[in-house]
Amino acid sequence: MSGRRWAAVPAAFAIAALGMVPARAEPAHSRPQGPAALRFAPDFPVLTDHEWGFRLGGFGGIRAGALLGHVPVIFVHGNNVDAADWYPVRDDFRAAGWSDQELWALSYNGLGSAAGTAVETQNPERDQEHTQMQSDGTTHITNDDVNVPDLYDFILAELSARIPQAATLLRSIVIYLKGQRDNVLAFAAQLDRDFAALANEFGIPADLIRELFAVQTLDLDNPRRWRRDAPLRRILGTRYFPLSQALDEVQRRTVRSSSLVENLNSRLRSYFFLRRHLGNNYLSLLQFFLNHRRYPRSECPERVDKSPAELLNSRTHPHWLELLGYTRFSRN
Repeated sequence: MSGRRWAAVPAAFAIAALGMVPARAEPAHSRPQGPAALRFAPDFPVLTDHEWGFRLGGFGGIRAGALLGHVPVIFVHGNNVDAADWYPVRDDFRAAGWSDQELWALSYNGLGSAAGTAVETQNPERDQEHTQMQSDGTTHITNDDVNVPDLYDFILAELSARIPQAATLLRSIVIYLKGQRDNVLAFAAQLDRDFAALANEFGIPADLIRELFAVQTLDLDNPRRWRRDAPLRRILGTRYFPLSQALDEVQRRTVRSSSLVENLNSRLRSYFFLRRHLGNNYLSLLQFFLNHRRYPRSECPERVDKSPAELLNSRTHPHWLELLGYTRFSRN
């Protein structure tokens, strides 16, 4: 994946090109020469590469809390370049009125190569930067799995910086994300493995698998689904239906929000059957109880004798009755 990916807004998917790219083995993984250039705002937090241990480079920001005039854009580079590959595009956005507070990119896997240069686009700023950093010009390959935690930390840092602007909404989200990274990302790693296996089985690029999977998650009444589905049918031909069935099975194995809601409803139902009316006071008490009652058992050993609040915040607390001001009865 030597090209560039743009994670700002939904863009036209290059399906026609993907249909002509044969599936191939992933290049060998290699250690980068060193960290990439650091061009974030001075108050942006220090982020560390999870694989190599050095500071993550990139660009973006003016200062925490600076006003926004546009929806922020995050540029995501490929697996053998760095954030400097996006300088020409960043400059196009600047010319169109975007500020540095709205333009961001992260350099995972350190100092990259110049392999991402477009055919007719020069990037002298990147070339000068790499020369100053004494780049040896070698292309170092990374892969998606090891970089996902880096991107996760980057997004978490961005959300944390915006808590003053929307504290009610963001504070609880940030607290949750800080303590649950491995759990949140577990399903993504499994999906990557499933997509890679299907790409190998059907002899097509994994990006094409991802696009079909994304299309199948859209509602049947959504016209966007069928606009994106038609070119996929043309490209995949006779492979379309067996691949769709295989992706249905992948989707069936993936934890979905609807399943979580059904599970939650089944757990709450037993607390409602004795009450004819459910007021806010009772619901608040029930919420407090469920958040602070410790699990007597769990399929995950690390959750036993811990409450959801303790698991979320990584801090212990007294028994839920004691938190409410009661004294627990104890037999001498």
